[in-house]
Amino acid sequence: MTAVPPPAPTAPEGSGGTGYGTGAAAPTAFEPTASGAWAASGPAPTAYEPPVTGGASGSGEPAWLRANLPPDLQLRFEPLRSLNVVGGQADLIVCRDRERGGDEVVVKLYRYSDQLDRSVLAKLYQADPTHVVRLLDHGESHRVPWEAQEYCRNGTLADLRQRLGGRVPVDQLPHIVRELAEALGHIHALGITHRDFKPQNVLVRRPGPPPDLVLTDFGVAREQFQATQFTSISATFAWAAPEVHEGVLKAPLDWWALGATVFELLTGRHLLADASGRLPPDVQLRPIVMRGLYSTAQIPPGRWRDLVDGLLTHNPDRRWGYPQVDAWLRGDNPPVDRTGPALGRTASGQPGGALARLVFNGQPVISGVELAAAARRDWSGAARLMAGDIDPATREWLSSTAEGLRALQELRLETGAEARLVRLQGALDPRTPIQFRGRALTDQTLSEAMAAAARLQPDGPSEADDAAEWLLAVRDQRALRALAGAGRVDQAVGERLGRADLILDQWRAQTRAVARRVVDAELAELVELREKALIGQFFAIALGAAPAA
Repeated sequence: MTAVPPPAPTAPEGSGGTGYGTGAAAPTAFEPTASGAWAASGPAPTAYEPPVTGGASGSGEPAWLRANLPPDLQLRFEPLRSLNVVGGQADLIVCRDRERGGDEVVVKLYRYSDQLDRSVLAKLYQADPTHVVRLLDHGESHRVPWEAQEYCRNGTLADLRQRLGGRVPVDQLPHIVRELAEALGHIHALGITHRDFKPQNVLVRRPGPPPDLVLTDFGVAREQFQATQFTSISATFAWAAPEVHEGVLKAPLDWWALGATVFELLTGRHLLADASGRLPPDVQLRPIVMRGLYSTAQIPPGRWRDLVDGLLTHNPDRRWGYPQVDAWLRGDNPPVDRTGPALGRTASGQPGGALARLVFNGQPVISGVELAAAARRDWSGAARLMAGDIDPATREWLSSTAEGLRALQELRLETGAEARLVRLQGALDPRTPIQFRGRALTDQTLSEAMAAAARLQPDGPSEADDAAEWLLAVRDQRALRALAGAGRVDQAVGERLGRADLILDQWRAQTRAVARRVVDAELAELVELREKALIGQFFAIALGAAPAA
């Protein structure tokens, strides 16, 4: 690798197949390891392989297998153990190959006779083992199609990422991108589209550094043709390009999956995962991908963002392929057609990739972060749009993105306009403190407002009056409850805020009930003034910062 590694991004926030991986969900937040902290020399412990319990271990206990080899295969292969594969289209058994001097190999028993494309198999025998796992033999026994391939005991790229703490050190990523891009370019040159490229289907022949990676699991691969092909969906939904969901089979879909893979290696989470790191069900993934609602905003602007955006371009005709990735690795900057919320179809029928624009209170915005910022700048104007039935244009724009759809779900939980604005910020801009009427809703700001409001006197400083008015609005608009539900505080703090909101609302109702019984107008005004003078103390008591004297 001679290209200068692209600049490292700042630390961003923290599925099945028949590769050797566990298929388990990755942790939702990670700390990167020190640069170059690859697996130790020698075979590393892996999660994908259960302990040996058979005769090979010398324990005397019988080997356990998820599936049995057909009788004629047992004459050649000595079963040792099953590989712990979640989902997938085949059972994998580690065996000793008697015809190869007892070498350990993996025998794959496919579950359906029509799973293997014989033309693809013929081409895989011609593949360079530098890029593709070695295919040793194949056949059909008792109507069960099978393959024998080399055994890569170091697991998958997904396992390697987990062993490295969740994110791959960024200075090692160019080598991995080079390995994967050259492997995809190689099989495409052979006329093969993988169709299920993902970290679980990349085997680690040697952990390195640098690692030696090879492609595996061609059970759903198909031959490429010049014309666009249409077929049923066989790929894993979480790694399937937009056109796959329409049944289109062409080589660019593998490059989209590479973009999703690089995104995960960089950030430690899947491209389509929600804020908690969980993947939505397939029925929700499909419209997100088809409409181009995915976002790469977790990667700071720069060369890595360019690479991922180029590979994840919604329109396959404009998506990066091997020439662009190779140029990027050499330090060039190929043009990027960035994907935002898709605006329907172009004249040629291809999915659109333009960014949807919303004019919000006269301010054009094209992202959730910009919408949250615009709401903070013009709070009263934003509140008008959130009152009652949410402004139709705003609602339609929010429904065009995955994060906007989540924000709409949050907004439906509140009836007050300003409480909705609190929720909106939490859903769309997780990195900026939530504000309410120009002040941050934080412990420090609340404490400062309570202290200032306690100094309220007739003809006193305006700061005290402003603080008291702000606290009254926080109470009346149920902002503490909205903040507790916005997912920006831990459970204990959220419960404390919820209790405080309930107590303050009860006291407000009691005060109003007293005021309604007062006939004298001057006395009623005195009740309101007294409530305002005491609001700082009310907050302190409700939040547990002062005793309920």
